[in-house]
Amino acid sequence: MDIHKPHAARTWREFFIEIGTIVTGILIALTLEQALENFHERKITAEAREAVSAEVREDLYWFDKIKISEPCARSRLQQIGDVLDAASRGRPYAAAQWIGFAPRIKLTTLRWDANAQAGRASLFAPDEQRDYDNIYFTFISARQAQSEEESAWSELQAIDRQDRLTPEAINGFNILLSRVRYENALIELSRLRAFQYAAIMHLTPNNTDAIQIPLTPGGERCPPITAKPEKTDIMSKSY
Repeated sequence: MDIHKPHAARTWREFFIEIGTIVTGILIALTLEQALENFHERKITAEAREAVSAEVREDLYWFDKIKISEPCARSRLQQIGDVLDAASRGRPYAAAQWIGFAPRIKLTTLRWDANAQAGRASLFAPDEQRDYDNIYFTFISARQAQSEEESAWSELQAIDRQDRLTPEAINGFNILLSRVRYENALIELSRLRAFQYAAIMHLTPNNTDAIQIPLTPGGERCPPITAKPEKTDIMSKSY
């Protein structure tokens, strides 16, 4: 077998042919490398989008579910207000036996946080990044308001079985009641905004969790605060 040793180009034509061959090879390699990189980025972007959109759909599901519990919760807040109003006027009232728990829903941002910290969310288009920022802001706002609402509601539970309220106690409970109502209104505002952003993003509620726990303070029922609690009522706090 004959082996031809490389030799220097003898003419300008040979020189440019060799240079063209080298350049073409480099360009092909760079093009293939860029194509592989683009494919990898598209794959990562699609995986990140699938993860965060699934999380958004689940949060929307819980936002949608809280509508079921809100009428009961607001009814109980109104009943507490009626007790405090009667007590402040020196009128007789039936003492609250169990005001229950504040409605609580699961709102998570773990998948969005993870993808944002890893830089994968930055691969989304600018408008898409803005939409996700907006809708996650509503989830974070609602979660913070929910935490404040639960804190005030837990203190408000001290009104249970109080058939005589001092002016100081009435004032304190009224402040707690105002806090609960305020935070409840913030949650509702966040819920409405979340569904407005979801409509723009063409995302609908969906829950993949097979476990279903009632959201209302009394499960599917809504007994008045003057009714003595049953075991099923006490165990129905939602998560």
